[in-house]
Amino acid sequence: MRWTVAIGGGILAMAVLIGGAVWGYLAKPPPDDLFRLPTDLKPVHYEVRLQPFLSGNFSVLGHVDIELKALTEAYSITLHVADIDINTGTIRVAPPNSTTETGFEILETATDTNLDLFVVHLKQRLLEGESYILSLDFEGHLNDELRGFYRSSYKDEAGDDRMLAATFFAPAHARRAFPCMDEPALKATFSISLAHEDRLHALSNMPLRDSEPVHPFPHEHLLPKCNLDVQHPPPSSNPRPPPSLQRGAGGVGVGPLRDVGAHVHVPRRLRHLGLQEQVGWTWAREAALEQVDYALETGPKALSFFEDYFGIPYPLPKEDMVALPDFAPGAMENWGLITYRETAMLYSPEESSASNKQRVATVVVHELAHQWFGNLVTPTWWTDVWLNEGFASFMEYVGTEHVEPSWQMKEQFVVSELQYVFGIDSLESSHPISVPVVNQDQLGEIYDVIAYVKGASIIRMMNYYLGEETFRKGISNYLKAFEYAAADQDDLWQFLTQAAHEDDALAADVTVKDIMDTWTLQTGYPVVKVERDVTGTTALDAPDFTRTRPSAWLTPGTSTLILDGLPSADAWVLLNLQQTGYFRVNYDAGNWELLTKQLADAHEVIHVTNRAQVMDDALNLARAVNPSSPTTNQLPEPQLTSPFFHKASSPDLAHKPLFLPPPKPPHQPFSLPLSPSQQKLLSPPKASFP
Repeated sequence: MRWTVAIGGGILAMAVLIGGAVWGYLAKPPPDDLFRLPTDLKPVHYEVRLQPFLSGNFSVLGHVDIELKALTEAYSITLHVADIDINTGTIRVAPPNSTTETGFEILETATDTNLDLFVVHLKQRLLEGESYILSLDFEGHLNDELRGFYRSSYKDEAGDDRMLAATFFAPAHARRAFPCMDEPALKATFSISLAHEDRLHALSNMPLRDSEPVHPFPHEHLLPKCNLDVQHPPPSSNPRPPPSLQRGAGGVGVGPLRDVGAHVHVPRRLRHLGLQEQVGWTWAREAALEQVDYALETGPKALSFFEDYFGIPYPLPKEDMVALPDFAPGAMENWGLITYRETAMLYSPEESSASNKQRVATVVVHELAHQWFGNLVTPTWWTDVWLNEGFASFMEYVGTEHVEPSWQMKEQFVVSELQYVFGIDSLESSHPISVPVVNQDQLGEIYDVIAYVKGASIIRMMNYYLGEETFRKGISNYLKAFEYAAADQDDLWQFLTQAAHEDDALAADVTVKDIMDTWTLQTGYPVVKVERDVTGTTALDAPDFTRTRPSAWLTPGTSTLILDGLPSADAWVLLNLQQTGYFRVNYDAGNWELLTKQLADAHEVIHVTNRAQVMDDALNLARAVNPSSPTTNQLPEPQLTSPFFHKASSPDLAHKPLFLPPPKPPHQPFSLPLSPSQQKLLSPPKASFP
């Protein structure tokens, strides 16, 4: 364990949460027995053909051929369908090379609109181990709800309305674009064809294979074919299979977008050979093309960094970035076709603030991290969506630190993410990182601050206590073992444990699961109370704060841990090295006084991150009405802590006189000593006026 500052040793036993948080998830929704698809069939390949109409009634004509493999014998096929009308007269089920027009006899079809299910009941049995093709025609709609296959518009420089169509499939909206098996672990290869007017551009996850006129449509309509399964394996003694895709990472778009210069990225595996360049294009509306340069510059740097960090090459031949006028999230990590809200991708050096620039960098890096965590390896179920979002949120700081080393991203993480999520995790509405998803209504709730930020915080904690190299080894081995497949958190724990035992980072009788399950399966966080006597012995225990409930952390059944051999009682003790552990620390009154004096006399002795930690812990412990915590009047002035920290991070305390800073003498301005890079980050946005 590496959580102590100034004095080594293991810590943590029992602890409780401040602020009235409840241990355990509150109201678990009732399970839907039919929420999960039957396990008798799995998809292997989709052939999807779509014809969206960007005018009139905004309909979408479609056809899909789904290759299925029977894992057990079955008499029915269940798909996800939402807001789509299926032409039941076109349904055909037959072996792949069957020449019969009718296929197997279909007894009936059934629809459950509550669960988005469409079931085809067959008279003939599907045999275990055999493959079958399900074909059908359907009609959908380009909705205006920013989900599934939707329409958007913007005004061009002439003031005319321009229409486009785009997709947002996560977490379960692919079913609104075409019938499919819309669960995260059911990955398959795809071939996608889009019919569109030749004045428009069509984009998908892989490069354009070919185009041809479509009949009976007018000749100006073309049918570009963007196929996920046409890329030949790279030259290697171990050829890779075609990339398989979960529905949430698929994407298509049709519209009057324009592209700007390609960036060229040579894959890690082929750099020494000088072979196979990868190309990525950046797409946006014409008036915004001048603002894509920074994203275009950042992307290849981050992609190369992640290839080296994970030890796994990026497997696709392209990585396009598309800025959309209307997009529900900040961005979506579609493999080979990342889509962004314009505010998350566009940056103008003349008009944007430095904070806007940092947002673009972190979002681009976050989405590229998903190419490994989320696309290459996918969670088996939405319960482990935090593996996607927590890792991407952690790696966005690691990757941006590489792209922009002057920004001090590691220091920013503590204040912007860790200390922020403490406040959310103290609420009674909080929940564990890993939440059983048993009801469709939960899908819109699991992508929250706990999954993203608390997930990132405990991953950062793992990185520190295992060590950077051991952590990277375990992550790389995990990604290689499950590439193009699905995994859960226990699979990750297994590979991290293996790496830790190989490197002697953990005792032989301890596993990462033993440690980390306490952080992922419980709500809240510990507060470690430190009491020191005059002999230099410190006791770490868990006080019973008002409105809290006890919970076991790391060592169930132990309420106090004794550390011997510490400095004398007139020297301060500081726990939680650079606040790498996901917990708060409360000291006895004497140690609080010593820390306060040290910060006032020579604050630079204490790491900048721990200065922010001391301030944040003290303020929040005071909120819990803890008599041993210092008042704000006892704390040093804010310029002695992290330049990214300010007392306004606890706005609910601002009205209490106890927490107000002492009055300033006349003509003595309040200021923060900032480095040039920090001053730049805090600069106000620039504006241009007509």
